[in-house]
Amino acid sequence: MRVQGGSYGARLYEGYLAQAMQGGALTATFSQSRHETVDDSGEGVSEYTGFERKMLGLGAFVDDIGGFKVRSRLDLVDEQRNGGALGKHYSAIKADQSGNPFDFSQGRHGSQFSNGWLAPDGGNFMPYNLGRAGLSEIIFTKRAQWVGSGEKLIGPGKLRLAFGAAQHKQDSFYEITTYKAKQQQYYLEASNQWPVADWLLTTGLNYRYEDLRSEGYSAANDLFTKGVDNYRYRTPGLFLQAYRTLLQDKLELNASVRQDQHNVFGSITSPRLNLLYHHTDELSSRLSLGRGFRAPTSFFEQDHGILDDIRIVRLLSKPEKSDNLSYALSYADERLAVTSSYNYNRIHHMAIMTPGVLDPSGGPGTVTLFENSPDKVVVQGVDINLSYQLRPSTVLSVGAERFHYDFAPGTLVFSRPDARAFVTLDYEQGPWTAYVRLNWTGPHDLKRFYDYANNPRYNFDGSRKLDRSPSYTTTDVRAEYQLNKTVALYAGADNLFDYTQVSKENFLWIDGAGNIDFTQLWGPGRGRYLYAGLKFSL
Repeated sequence: MRVQGGSYGARLYEGYLAQAMQGGALTATFSQSRHETVDDSGEGVSEYTGFERKMLGLGAFVDDIGGFKVRSRLDLVDEQRNGGALGKHYSAIKADQSGNPFDFSQGRHGSQFSNGWLAPDGGNFMPYNLGRAGLSEIIFTKRAQWVGSGEKLIGPGKLRLAFGAAQHKQDSFYEITTYKAKQQQYYLEASNQWPVADWLLTTGLNYRYEDLRSEGYSAANDLFTKGVDNYRYRTPGLFLQAYRTLLQDKLELNASVRQDQHNVFGSITSPRLNLLYHHTDELSSRLSLGRGFRAPTSFFEQDHGILDDIRIVRLLSKPEKSDNLSYALSYADERLAVTSSYNYNRIHHMAIMTPGVLDPSGGPGTVTLFENSPDKVVVQGVDINLSYQLRPSTVLSVGAERFHYDFAPGTLVFSRPDARAFVTLDYEQGPWTAYVRLNWTGPHDLKRFYDYANNPRYNFDGSRKLDRSPSYTTTDVRAEYQLNKTVALYAGADNLFDYTQVSKENFLWIDGAGNIDFTQLWGPGRGRYLYAGLKFSL
């Protein structure tokens, strides 16, 4: 069991229990955590959401049920999350829908007025009068999920059955607009694996079902709608996988092909090939290429702000498809381990949302169009990860990655850094374990990701938002001492030197007409986080 307390009212209680018995075992896990909302800019709108989360997991393992070795697990999640106005008095925040509880003159590039700002285009004064509710998102989530599998040897082969079911409920309050949804998911699979000559073949079939029913109230249109973004997906599929070794076991080949028959998007073929070559006992190469797909869903708020509209109009004609290729070169000996890789990913028919469009059916209010983008999205990256045993007690780890993005501005919803790197020093000797980690994040091309050419963004004082974010470094440290076989004490700090985005630029922004939003995201929303705790092991 672990008990932990930290900054910002953070608390964590979690535990794991396992009981072995004749013919199987039972397990249980639980976790309860909470964290307050955080506002470092001072205007009263949080940069870090507050939450209360409870989780429970129950596992059962049975060695023999009709010859099957069975594993199953039940997971329950209950979470309440709030961003915007500070505090967790959710009902009071929702009911506060008039007046100005905020101070927009605070923070970097604050307004000259505490109760509003000037629109950059035209200079008209924009008073804020929507209370705490007008800048708050409160999301309640409940999820129950059950998964299981069973395996049975049949001659030289192995039969495997797998199943899963989940129910997801969401009750959301989005800046006075509301959205409620209930999602059902089911999954069944049967496969058989057997040797044929030098090959190991696996064939199987599965069935996936997903259903969503939703309703909501649009404050902007003053309309209640049933079926905001309803959909029902049914996808039977079959697959074949083949594995063998070649060249005196130096080369491992794993190839597969999958065929899905989607009730909306039709027939979809997904091939994949993986090759692993052992140059020496220490050096190996891995090459992977293939295609995957995703049936797009809008659940929940895939694009920020869509709930101002009365519903989502689905105009999707194709699933998202991803062509990907990767190569990795790895070396490992007794002290040194290094892996370097290149990754290429191209997404076809990416699903995008366009909010605020007049209803094409001629109905009242505005809708969000959910459609395929005609533009390609390509993400390429190179990375290296290294660990070296400096001493028996000390390990040094270093990693870095560099990215290149090719996309139409505005296609990707949130910005991403050009590069990242880290250095970690781990220490373990006697009753002590400790680490220090430096994380470096490179600049974001904010102008391109947030499409300033078509949608310029401004601070409250009318100045333009940064075109590129600065690079920054954060430091995390942690130490643990084992008092005895049962009890351990630990303490640490995340973001030790207290770097936050709002020290350079506010999360909040306004457009030329003076409309407000809080999605200028590129850096930490929470500063220095201190914590300490106890661990009990029996």
